[in-house]
Amino acid sequence: MTALADLDLTTGFATALGELVLPAELFRASEHRNPRPTVDLPASLAALEPDLPPDGHVLDKYLLERPIGVGGFAIVYRARHQLLDAVFALKLLRPSVLRRRPELAQALGDEARMAARIHHPNVVRVVDVTVNGPGAGYSYIVMEYVAGPDLSAMLHHKGALPPRMVLKIVMHVAMALAAGLDQQLVHRDIKPSNILLTPEGVTKLVDFGLARSPAISGDLRHVVGTLGYMSPEHIEQPRAVDHRSDIFSLGATAYHAMTGQLPTRGATLAESLAALRRPIAPPHRIASRVGAPASDLVMWMLEPDPARRPQDHQAVIEAARLALVRR
Repeated sequence: MTALADLDLTTGFATALGELVLPAELFRASEHRNPRPTVDLPASLAALEPDLPPDGHVLDKYLLERPIGVGGFAIVYRARHQLLDAVFALKLLRPSVLRRRPELAQALGDEARMAARIHHPNVVRVVDVTVNGPGAGYSYIVMEYVAGPDLSAMLHHKGALPPRMVLKIVMHVAMALAAGLDQQLVHRDIKPSNILLTPEGVTKLVDFGLARSPAISGDLRHVVGTLGYMSPEHIEQPRAVDHRSDIFSLGATAYHAMTGQLPTRGATLAESLAALRRPIAPPHRIASRVGAPASDLVMWMLEPDPARRPQDHQAVIEAARLALVRR
């Protein structure tokens, strides 16, 4: 697989970026820093969602091999296309959620259509979608299967990552976000678990499910996102969120990846907003191996006032590239 640096020619420094090389030891089995109890995922899912199809079930053309992820609205399976003998990730809307909120089936279709418009090596590709109402069958989207951990799992296993690696991840995610913005899409949920890493050196952004386009009507009165990574304006005025909120969230993700901790903490929206109004310790004060250029970039991205942050994704890419040179 070719790295983004070799594929994306729109940034002006394809050869300068180099590959995002993830050291092989990061992918080897190791003890967790904070071990989690072993969970029988299929059994837990059966208790959570009795109406889910079991492992080995054939859904249309797809053989469901095993669940690989659980979210508030959906379950993600590793699935094999029986005619192509190819592996995909199948994101299935939870039946209990669909019964309570039937409109989510249409939202799932909107997600698939939005994501399918983005053609970029750092965005997980959508290849198929099926939408049904409650009781009429399962609703799901099918995406390319990415072999490799997400950034959240990597941080759980290894703690803070080398700053140079984080800077390259930031560049690649910013490129993915720029590709989405070309389609008038803002992601709205940038966080480590939505950033996938591969040993071949490709970073891929997943889940544009919270993205909003001016062409898609929706009720934005409710705040959707992930505490700890949301910008102040995302909490206060969700209708006003633009691409600069994604830049803030990417900055919070970079801070977490460089230091091993979130820039702010809060159990509720109100607590999170209060924490964002207090000064944040720069990353180099938390982790000594973080150099001043990398620390300055993260703090720039974490400016509470969106007018004081980088104003576009290209500015983030350029600043990260310079931080890599200056260290």
